[in-house]
Amino acid sequence: MAGLYWTVRGRARKLAPTGVAARGGTRVGTGLVACVVACVVACVVVGLLGLGGACGAQPDAESPEADPPGSEAAAAPGSGAGRGALGRADDASFVREHLRAIEASDLLQRLVAAIPVLQQRADEEGWIHFDDWAIKASELQTYSHWNTPRGKAGVVPALDLTSEGHTYPIVVDYAQTLAEQGVTLLFVPVPGRAQVYAAELAAHAEGVELPAAADLEPASAPGMAGFLAALEDAGVEVLDLAPVFARAQRGASADEDRLYLARNRHWTARGARLGAEAIAQRLLQLGLEPGELLQGRDFILRREWLDIDFPSMLDGIPGTERVEVERVLSVDGSEAVPLVDPESPVLILGDSFTTTYREVGGNLARVLATRLQREVDVIGISGGAGGAVWKSLKRRRSGVRGKRFLVWVIAAGPVMQSRVEHVDFLGSGGGDGSDGH
Repeated sequence: MAGLYWTVRGRARKLAPTGVAARGGTRVGTGLVACVVACVVACVVVGLLGLGGACGAQPDAESPEADPPGSEAAAAPGSGAGRGALGRADDASFVREHLRAIEASDLLQRLVAAIPVLQQRADEEGWIHFDDWAIKASELQTYSHWNTPRGKAGVVPALDLTSEGHTYPIVVDYAQTLAEQGVTLLFVPVPGRAQVYAAELAAHAEGVELPAAADLEPASAPGMAGFLAALEDAGVEVLDLAPVFARAQRGASADEDRLYLARNRHWTARGARLGAEAIAQRLLQLGLEPGELLQGRDFILRREWLDIDFPSMLDGIPGTERVEVERVLSVDGSEAVPLVDPESPVLILGDSFTTTYREVGGNLARVLATRLQREVDVIGISGGAGGAVWKSLKRRRSGVRGKRFLVWVIAAGPVMQSRVEHVDFLGSGGGDGSDGH
């Protein structure tokens, strides 16, 4: 598979150290890729993998008994261990370990072959129904397009980094712009169900028995993993949630262990919790110090089963689903606690994956704040991570002043569909940028 799938077109130079202007003021705009080298660089995945060291496994912080991020069992915050010249924690992600696992699997080919079979089962509105869940046929088509070779050159769209509208130069430019302001960007694409549930989808199409949870293969999206590896090579901090979800999926068979809603593309509260804990661990590895919030004094955590109505505007079949939510509540348990502070050194920009469960006190940002033991700043706009949140940031008079980390949480769909807009977010726009908090 390596020789077929892993041609990468276009690379950016690594980020300059914090505070050093490396671009001469040039910005990326529509049709202009200032941060990508002019020549076309071809390499196979063996070379891509060889640039990184082995990655350490992350502890499962989802269990109440697990060591929380910031404890001695987690990475020591501020230690600098394993950090590269740019301050990147090169051993903090396991993107390349994930790539190696995908290389050894035929799961991508199986799923791509299964997609036409599954699409024939779609109803008039494009939904493919299984016993207890459903997925949109367009989700599968987007997955197939992003991860399989196209054109005479046989380049995977995910790795055609110089193609028009590709997300790669935008992410690199944002990371470089923020680095010049002393802020580290952490890019966190949320994997789709086609990626995480590839083995089940392939088995459904093939008419074979579903694999046991313990035998599930790693989530298969070589295009996304290769894209994230290319960003790492450019000096961008990335967090690949697919391996986190794949590991959590093993042994998860009951409804309460689902990572995604049954008839909606969004994650369950458990998926949001796992994402928040993975983000917290990475931020602590990057040197963020835990804050002073204490469970029992400033908030309590209470897991409850709730019947939540998910409207069609959230890209799903309208209806109610029963979800177990870890609620962040006031000490007396009477109301949800926001744990939001505009002065926080951590800013979260995100779409509906950031805001889902906000009304019941269990969204990603709240859970993240409890794991970091500090309040966070949030701009969350449903469907807006590809542009609207950056425009909202531009309207803030304070910009990114006082921030150390900006965490960009975005659904994989807009990334794969080239629906990410470049915004000159440091330009003066007026207003306070408070929408979406």
